[in-house]
Amino acid sequence: MINLLAHADAQSARVLLQGARGVPSNGTNTAVAAKNGASSAVVPFDARTLPAVTLVNPLSSDHDTMRLTLMSGLLETIQENSKRSKAGLRFFEIGRRYLPSDEPSSLPDERRSVGIALSGPAEISWYAELSRPADFYDLKGVVETLLAALHISRYRFTSTQHPTFHPGRCALLELPRMTDAGEETFSPVGVLGEVHPLVQQRYDIPQRTYMCELDLEQLYEAVPRSLTYAPISRQQELTRDLALVVDEQVPAQDIHDAIVQSGGELLRSAALFDVYTGEPIPPGKKNLTYSLAYQSQDRTLTDAEVNTLQDGIIRALHEKFGAVLR
Repeated sequence: MINLLAHADAQSARVLLQGARGVPSNGTNTAVAAKNGASSAVVPFDARTLPAVTLVNPLSSDHDTMRLTLMSGLLETIQENSKRSKAGLRFFEIGRRYLPSDEPSSLPDERRSVGIALSGPAEISWYAELSRPADFYDLKGVVETLLAALHISRYRFTSTQHPTFHPGRCALLELPRMTDAGEETFSPVGVLGEVHPLVQQRYDIPQRTYMCELDLEQLYEAVPRSLTYAPISRQQELTRDLALVVDEQVPAQDIHDAIVQSGGELLRSAALFDVYTGEPIPPGKKNLTYSLAYQSQDRTLTDAEVNTLQDGIIRALHEKFGAVLR
């Protein structure tokens, strides 16, 4: 299982992969699903190979196991509603998943989780040509809105593979944690992506669908116990754009982390606002353009100071990733 989640530690892989079987402000709707479900899996492989808590006296043979995931219920909700409406479908569910314990005599591990599903047009318009379909970044934006509401500011998205999702269109949400050795590492707390075409076909969903499942137990642990506010600086903010050409395989998140690390305390923000491939960018390369904001709390920065900081960032990116200015 762990090889499907390349960056996951053993416990996180167990929590996320055994799940392979509120954000109302973003237009999502609450879905209520049964806590038990059929043995059939969301993913296209034999569900009988997945461990699950089996009920001794189920209400029906279709609901003979406790659910391992929220995703199957959300897919059924998308399937049913797509028959009746061509509008954008937005659903979320907060519920528990029941993961079998390693000890046969122990109770299952009940994981509070949230699942989110998007399908159909991202925006409603009277003119069909003006409405665009929802995509991965709409779902990513919903997840980031949730993290902001929980005041979780440190996180990252890394590419991965998961049997429920389309290859190459799937990511882990990772949060920092301390290891037993006192070192910081990132551990996955959720998975998001575009539903695999075979899964979409199995559920008879007519359009692309995007889903995520996040482990709320780990998210709640990451919520800061207190918040520290800094006064708003009276000093002028200076901005610089930074257009880089790097190998296509280099994650934009790694570039962002290196920019923040190299920029120091005077770098207030770094935001990616453009990704481009094609002429005149060489094959196998991509252009990433960031907007960098510099500001001091106690003085006005000069152009020379900002240029020096910018040059230091460029040197660091060239040494680490071979990045060159466009």
